[in-house]
Amino acid sequence: MAATAALDVIKSLDVALYALPGGPNSIPRFLGCHTISSATRPRGNNTLNHCADPINPGRYVVSSKTKAPPGLVTLTIESKMGRLFDYLEDLNCPIPIIAQPVSCAPKNQFSNWDRAFIFLNADVVQEGLSNLVSGGADENEVMQSFDMEADDIVRLVPLRVTRESSIAETQALNHLFACDNDICAGPCGAANEKCTTFYAVSDAISASASGKADVWINYKGVWTVSAADPFATGEHIMAGGCFALDRTTRRLLVFRGSTDAAAPAEAAYSDDGGATWVNVNIGSDNGEYVISAHASAVINQNNIWVGTNEGRIYFSSDGGANWVAQEDQGIMATAWNWVHFIDERRGFAGGAADTIAITIDGGQVWSQVNATGEGGDITAGGVVDSNTFWVGTDDGEIFFTTDAGVTWEKRNFANSGTGRIDDMMFVNNMNGFMSHRNATPKSTFLQTRNGGYTWEVIPTETNAGINSLLACGNNLVWAVGEPVSGKPVVYKVQPSA
Repeated sequence: MAATAALDVIKSLDVALYALPGGPNSIPRFLGCHTISSATRPRGNNTLNHCADPINPGRYVVSSKTKAPPGLVTLTIESKMGRLFDYLEDLNCPIPIIAQPVSCAPKNQFSNWDRAFIFLNADVVQEGLSNLVSGGADENEVMQSFDMEADDIVRLVPLRVTRESSIAETQALNHLFACDNDICAGPCGAANEKCTTFYAVSDAISASASGKADVWINYKGVWTVSAADPFATGEHIMAGGCFALDRTTRRLLVFRGSTDAAAPAEAAYSDDGGATWVNVNIGSDNGEYVISAHASAVINQNNIWVGTNEGRIYFSSDGGANWVAQEDQGIMATAWNWVHFIDERRGFAGGAADTIAITIDGGQVWSQVNATGEGGDITAGGVVDSNTFWVGTDDGEIFFTTDAGVTWEKRNFANSGTGRIDDMMFVNNMNGFMSHRNATPKSTFLQTRNGGYTWEVIPTETNAGINSLLACGNNLVWAVGEPVSGKPVVYKVQPSA
């Protein structure tokens, strides 16, 4: 028992240190005999604000508390100086530094890890040399040190996939979305963690005259279905979003995911948790619809975009009540499968036949950028920043650009080049997730801890395909997909221990 318990304690001798001299999405370099004695992450000091005590003369009472912004992470890497240059000696740019405890496997293989501590954008601010010249009889080893400042520390642990089977749905779940945030208990209400509440939308019940698609709400792990359904019998819900209308009201917005030859594309919104819905047309071209779970982007009530099967990207500035075509088949007249915005101005879109476009003015102008060159339909994407983003295809391939689509590079992973990419997303510039579907069809989760240079498989049980991922943090992802054994798969990807 003592030996087993000892394995649960991390020892500094069992920690491997890596640098990515090329930045995120470059090869991790094992640093060998280097040490970090301590790392400090200032989380913001507190200052008490006082008022005069209304009862006791000459005394004060606390009126409020002010928290300062967090500071930079500081760390010092030390090593013995060798005859060869160290990877850290000539750094001119911030890079990731990764410390990985590993107890039972070779430390110099990046894929071996028990935990990972990623120092984001670590920048050398001071170098030091000691014992450089000795005038005494003793001959000491020359030591070098690198004082660094990093943006943050990301803590990762190996993840496992578990299926949640409590939902009373029988059809495929197409899209997951959430709009809550981490909030401390206080004047704004009770404490809340991101994804305490999230939503899923379904296909309509097939072969049923009364079958309608559902909107499902998950609150603290319990599923309930909305009291009313937004669309007509036999019409799927493909995508959705939610946002705040005011300090107490959240609007649910969903999009019809099947064609109607007698009606244009359609959205529906609810301000009462799905008890009632308001339906609105999008455009005027009958038969148009939202074909992909990844084709909508909701920033807030004034900035909403959605792409359709006919090559249009529509925009709403009033919470989904009215829509205008920003991209009206000027680039293509076939499906937009992926639309994503990182703020109110910078957006990305991908679709049929390797078509990729970007905007820097909130969609007023969409500009087609270079294709990846492989010809597959863009099925999903993941964005790191305005210049760095990824796309996945229906050929099971992934590509990235670091110059906003001027050039593309292909990245291989286990079983790449087969099947299709279900979904991709990055939590930060190092930690990202992807779902890949083979021809069976079975989808498998993959994770990158180095910005996309390598993708590690997270063992995934048999399924019939994953449709949507929702990252709720660095170590928590929800996913939904096609039915298996009478229920759609709902997966929770969480720490393995």
